[in-house]
Amino acid sequence: MEQTVVVYQAYGNTDVLNEARYSILSFLIHHRNVSDCSIVVYTDQPSFFSDLSFGAIGVKVRPMYEMEIRRWKGPYKFVHRVKIEMLRDVCNTFSGNIFYLDSDTYVRGSLLDSFKAINNGQFVMHVLEYYFATHRGKQLGRFRRHLKRNREKHNLSFDFEFWNAGVIGFNTRFRSLLEDVLQITDTIYAFHPKHIVEQMAFSNVLYNANKVIFPSDQYIYHYWKFKEFRKVLGEFFAINDGKGANELLDRVASLDPLRLHQPKLEWEKHSSLYRWFAQRLTGRTWEMPPCELRAGVVPSSSVESARTEVGR
Repeated sequence: MEQTVVVYQAYGNTDVLNEARYSILSFLIHHRNVSDCSIVVYTDQPSFFSDLSFGAIGVKVRPMYEMEIRRWKGPYKFVHRVKIEMLRDVCNTFSGNIFYLDSDTYVRGSLLDSFKAINNGQFVMHVLEYYFATHRGKQLGRFRRHLKRNREKHNLSFDFEFWNAGVIGFNTRFRSLLEDVLQITDTIYAFHPKHIVEQMAFSNVLYNANKVIFPSDQYIYHYWKFKEFRKVLGEFFAINDGKGANELLDRVASLDPLRLHQPKLEWEKHSSLYRWFAQRLTGRTWEMPPCELRAGVVPSSSVESARTEVGR
């Protein structure tokens, strides 16, 4: 199997840097002895990641500078455009299998099947969310209307699968598809500046290129709707400041965002009307379960602040 490089982007916000550190640690738990794999972090704060190499896997830092980040965001300052430019940059310096992970991901098991799929010419993404042409969500409905009104600016079909782009895996021999993704992103974002444009571009290009997409959600939890977990990670890294990768790996396994997210997911199954009345009648929404940060549990202040944030 060809060499695999696991790629992260983490810049700016300390919460994002903590998420990326945690994701890398969760990856190392299951892959510390995989010799044909390495990790590269694109970051503007290299010191956050200098201590994470462990076992057979090295963690390398690729510094990002403010001017480069601005350029990669493009003329419309689209933050998710940076991901596309970063993957293009990786392809210019590396040949083999690329496995990109958003910072807010948690690796729950071995990804070797995903790496093999990439090696065999498939693409990997996180999970199939819906079909673009038929999804009834209001946001997608507005998106389709914008595309119809601006038909002269693009030639996109609505008939494609819409995949979550928190994970993107491919072999560099398909790097030319990134040019198509970038072109569609820039075209559509110019008249419909929404955060899902980059995700739509990846999904559209891969579907129209007849690429087989291998889902990775069985072993990767993408907690993009669970921002409260950032408070827990902040506490965890503050308590374990100065600890090396070996000690952190022993402690990080207790931080399972899937388990901590469950009460919020259950709460959100109720209708908005139910939640509105319940919140005003009882003053409560949902509670994050306790979790071990070192020898004790997550401080109650973190649990309370998470509830407060949701209740706003």
